[in-house]
Amino acid sequence: MSKVDSTRIAAVKANFETGDKVTETSLADLIDAIAEAAQDHEHAATGGSGSGTGDAGAITIWKTLVFCGHQDLEVGTSVAPSVLADAALTIDKVYVYVQTPPTGASAIFDVTKNGTTIFTNQDNRPEVAADANAAESGVPDVTALAKNDRVDVDVDQVGSTTPGGKWTVMVRCKQTNVV
Repeated sequence: MSKVDSTRIAAVKANFETGDKVTETSLADLIDAIAEAAQDHEHAATGGSGSGTGDAGAITIWKTLVFCGHQDLEVGTSVAPSVLADAALTIDKVYVYVQTPPTGASAIFDVTKNGTTIFTNQDNRPEVAADANAAESGVPDVTALAKNDRVDVDVDQVGSTTPGGKWTVMVRCKQTNVV
């Protein structure tokens, strides 16, 4: 494995920007590098002064669940392959980027946990304004993920003139009390 560096990140990013598919090799290489960097961080964070409560060395790890689509947006459920939570996680926020902005109306995304929206208050869903490329959600109403919970992305609305396209949804989560 090798460390995360700007060359690896740029290679994967360039695929999205040009509309090319990310190669399995380049994505696997980047994932391996991220995993190694996270493991190095975890090893460096162990120990500590200790508080007498048994939490010496406990850390928080931030994780991002990533969903991508290389096509134009279409209203639908589970518009990308599902992701399973690999541990107990807390969802913090959802970010959306569309390379081709929607026009005529905004594009609205939803995230579901085991088939149910995490945005009980629908106004908190990430909404990419017409002629814009990015958005972030408000605070989700459902934030707890258990190991093996299924996370999916729905598209609830697309632009009325141009739907928008080539999109990425990132669900930022934290895992606490990692030892």
